[in-house]
Amino acid sequence: MKRIRLLCWGLLYLLMIVGCTKSPYTIPVQYVEGTVTVDRVPIKGVNVTFVPKNSEGELATGVTDEHGKYRLTSANGPSQKGALVGDYSVTLRKIESTKSNEGIPRDEDGMPDPTQMRPNAARVMVVVKQLLPVVYNNVKTTPFNATVDKKRKNVFNFDIDTQFHE
Repeated sequence: MKRIRLLCWGLLYLLMIVGCTKSPYTIPVQYVEGTVTVDRVPIKGVNVTFVPKNSEGELATGVTDEHGKYRLTSANGPSQKGALVGDYSVTLRKIESTKSNEGIPRDEDGMPDPTQMRPNAARVMVVVKQLLPVVYNNVKTTPFNATVDKKRKNVFNFDIDTQFHE
């Protein structure tokens, strides 16, 4: 009986040690938020990506809500709300995808003609359209940069001026 009690206490102690230590894979991040606007109007559904300027960093991403607000999540995992300290290029992308059946062979009545289709050919084509100027979704051309800092609040707002990019 004494042996079982000693074993139980030993297991409890071991569980306390394992449960109270930090994971070696968790890297501390800084909370990052902001707003994306187009001509000063908030925009929903923009993918915001912080791309590290050095090889030791990691991506952090977020998506704007109906008020244009985003919060970053580190590529380190969904529980890592924020980004690592460092310098970033910031890309912005808003994509609209629609299904289209253009390019599908049709008969004289305008109906799809299965005799003219290749076997195993896609019956529906997905059309993807970039809704923001392309300069913003390329890490080499984006004008937006951010420095995530440990000693200050990390709020980064980005406004896209469409008249400047027409």
